[in-house]
Amino acid sequence: MRKTLLIKRIIYLFLFAGSFCYLEPVAAQNKSNTASQATPKAFTDGVAAFYDGNYSAAINEFNKAQTQDPAYKPTYLWIGIAYVASGEKSMAYNTWLRMPAETNAMTTSMYLKGMAEWREGKTNDAKYWFRNTFNYKNTPAYKLSTTALARLEKGDQAPPVSEWPALALLPGSKVNKNNPTASEVKNENAPQTNTANTKLPAFIPKGMYQCYDMYTEANNPSRTSYKEILTIVDGSTYEYKSGKTSRGRYTYDSKTGTITFVTGPYSGGNPTAKLGYRTGDNKPMITLSYTFANLGKDEDFCVLVKSN
Repeated sequence: MRKTLLIKRIIYLFLFAGSFCYLEPVAAQNKSNTASQATPKAFTDGVAAFYDGNYSAAINEFNKAQTQDPAYKPTYLWIGIAYVASGEKSMAYNTWLRMPAETNAMTTSMYLKGMAEWREGKTNDAKYWFRNTFNYKNTPAYKLSTTALARLEKGDQAPPVSEWPALALLPGSKVNKNNPTASEVKNENAPQTNTANTKLPAFIPKGMYQCYDMYTEANNPSRTSYKEILTIVDGSTYEYKSGKTSRGRYTYDSKTGTITFVTGPYSGGNPTAKLGYRTGDNKPMITLSYTFANLGKDEDFCVLVKSN
């Protein structure tokens, strides 16, 4: 009997010690997803194939890169995104599951799982994965997830998969340069409207408004820009473009500058919206303000960059 108990204790001690060997040191866990040795050529070829829309070729190249450097975690994240783009979400999840353990990579995979569920319209599952990162507030994925969650809760559509590598800050990713107006928007920390001494127009100026979002949280301020297009089509119709394009109707009070979104993407979140002019260049700017019980305040700033 004593011999049996002794053997069991030895086994438990062995397993307990083994669990510590499996975990990476805290300092190693805090490394970013970009830390690596020389990038394999197959990885670069995989990135190129991904941005060409050839996802099967991208997966093949990334798998080669993974064989050459199995410890390089961004490869696993890229493979998963390519699988999602190919309509194979379960394969993406399996890939992320077998990724070497490390906090930043793990939480980034949580963020990407949230994006995958959001893309399919499974909002509860998306919220689950985004909120899982809240236990790791020192990681980039936490800030990314809070921003994504705020957008999801106000009814936004998920960004296209082609933008996920850049959003997840993966090495090799490219910022979407297909938007010709992105360079016209100032990345201000606190955009302001100047309506006190300016007469508001009878109608909202028609045209393309470049939007950028800044999410702030009470205990952990964070500001993240994203590129979304709001087009004022006419005196009662607007168009929202972020990946897919959809339309809705609005009303406008020229005395106060208040905009009410009656239908369409913005109507779900019930934002407080106002027309004003941006301080500095006096460009027409629409400010949309949201308040979330658990997340704090979110504001979108949409600046007119192309008149109709």
